[in-house]
Amino acid sequence: MSRKPIRFFLPFSAMAVALGAALVVMGVSIAAFVFVDQYAEGLLAEREEIIAEEELKLLQDVYEDEGLEGLINAVVRRAAQPSDNLGIVAVADATGKVLVGNVEWPDKTILDGKWRRIATTGDAEDEVTGYARAVQMQDGARVLVGRNFAFSKSLRSSLSEAMIVALGVLLSVTLGLGIWLNRYVLSRIDAIASTTRRISKNNLVERIPVGPSNTEFDHLGATLNSMLDRNQSQVEQMRLMTDAISHDLRLPLQRVRSTLTASLESSSPERLKAGMVLAINDADDALQTFNALLDIARAEAGVGKDVFGPVDLAALVTDVAELFEPVAEEKGQTFSVSTQSAEVWGQSMLLKQAFGNLLHNAIKFTPHGGKITIRLFQEASAHVSLSIEDSGPGIPAAALALAFQRFGRLQRDNKTEGKGLGLAIAAAFVKLHDGKLRFEDAGPGLRVVVTLPQLISTKVKTQSNLMQSTDLV
Repeated sequence: MSRKPIRFFLPFSAMAVALGAALVVMGVSIAAFVFVDQYAEGLLAEREEIIAEEELKLLQDVYEDEGLEGLINAVVRRAAQPSDNLGIVAVADATGKVLVGNVEWPDKTILDGKWRRIATTGDAEDEVTGYARAVQMQDGARVLVGRNFAFSKSLRSSLSEAMIVALGVLLSVTLGLGIWLNRYVLSRIDAIASTTRRISKNNLVERIPVGPSNTEFDHLGATLNSMLDRNQSQVEQMRLMTDAISHDLRLPLQRVRSTLTASLESSSPERLKAGMVLAINDADDALQTFNALLDIARAEAGVGKDVFGPVDLAALVTDVAELFEPVAEEKGQTFSVSTQSAEVWGQSMLLKQAFGNLLHNAIKFTPHGGKITIRLFQEASAHVSLSIEDSGPGIPAAALALAFQRFGRLQRDNKTEGKGLGLAIAAAFVKLHDGKLRFEDAGPGLRVVVTLPQLISTKVKTQSNLMQSTDLV
């Protein structure tokens, strides 16, 4: 089988998804950058306002201690600091002539010490804009302290450059990651699609590849494989059932037709009546087989759970045992029953039929004078079990799977009456009740154990006085 070539380019839809994801990430990143920029600008402006206020108070203290000359010297020292070349400072006389500073005195400046926007020129005759505080001293001298917008512009420019670089890297990583994820997803989807195509061509053994990474795709593959296993099992069971029907029902139907034909050709009323009776018996046998198959199909489809209710399992087991007591007496078999109080959620009619089929098999295959033991007991805290043990020949381990199949019969049982549907019906009904049915070697004989979930575990009583054991024979 030729392998599908690897695609080096994504289809348009996958590329659109990757590009869309990258654009969304870019949009969110740009929005976050704008928010951080505005927030940082607000914090910076607040910080500069506080610094200017403290600096102005410091210069006022210097003026009070050392006078105008000391104030001028302090401003000269401050302006000479290279780390603060973005600050605004100026000292002017009462007419507004700058005595010392790095800017000209702004026009229409209000001398109230409040933080206001200003516009003036600096030492190099370049325009200076920013915020500043201005006050007037006792002798009329004026002091201006503030911050140049150039600082925030420089900071925002650096942030913008860093953001552009980060956005470029983020876009590349997002696109690469989106393309890789899409290729990974497409490869897993292609594996599932190619497997389903092969299965659709009646290759039922195909399964979806499941890796060891235990990812969501592996969980999906395992779930689909489980469904495919059930489907394959049902198809195989259907094939077996079809073969069995064609084998086991063809003969009765042919016999009915032959009998009716012979009866119609006969002129004897007695022969006609006998032929009609024989045809009716054969038709009843065929109908019984069809009804059994219908019961199995309904149980496997979950039909009947809507009418479930509490069932007294101890009383039900006792009723089934009493029903089959005469059959065991005819074969001289020892029949003992031991029950324990328990309730389950189910349908008593179906449970009776399941237990009856199991008990009928035990009686049928146990030789004359054998022993059959029935026990109803608590196996776990939330489960109750019914055990039917006989002293018959048992079932070989290699034939256990065959015993559960529809029309499944051992080679030794071909001469025994039956269609091979009893155990299949019992297994289907037990499964409908969320129970389990298993075989155990009784050495000699066979032990069949049915385990069902209890309705209310606290209702189960284990006192010995509730245990009853009776010999029906």
